[in-house]
Amino acid sequence: MIHKYYVLKGLDCLRDGGIEAYIITSNYLNRDGEQLAEVLKQARLIGAYRLANNRFKDAGTEVGTDLLVLQKDSHKQGLTADETFLMTQYEEQGCPTNMYFKMYRDHIVSTNEMVDTDAYGKRGFVYSHKDGVKGIASDMQKALAKDMAANLDVALFESGATRRKTDGN
Repeated sequence: MIHKYYVLKGLDCLRDGGIEAYIITSNYLNRDGEQLAEVLKQARLIGAYRLANNRFKDAGTEVGTDLLVLQKDSHKQGLTADETFLMTQYEEQGCPTNMYFKMYRDHIVSTNEMVDTDAYGKRGFVYSHKDGVKGIASDMQKALAKDMAANLDVALFESGATRRKTDGN
């Protein structure tokens, strides 16, 4: 529930066309399809990326996290196929996961995948990247650039920026 609050509150603070990115627990995308549906009523999906569990190892934690990138669109009508995949949870090898990552394996930013227990002691996928933070950053840069080029509504982004300038805000 708290994840939905922060994502929706972030969207409230954005102008139409604005972009928000959240690093959020993988459990949100694995288990909260109904909450995500509410978010996707007013935002376009740019991309979602499952980060390797060793992404934050230097900070003393190894936990499953996702990067969720959205563009606010308060006049949006309907969902894209990718957004529907993102809201669809399922189990694979007895582990909760998300259909989006089954459809887009390249959005799992890792070089190794195994079934183990997650940070909460539940069965789950654990991902790692053999090249550590530098490898994760390189792979993320490529994936995000591709998705921004394909999914960002530039006209919507620029129209919001133009309105702000003419409004004096």
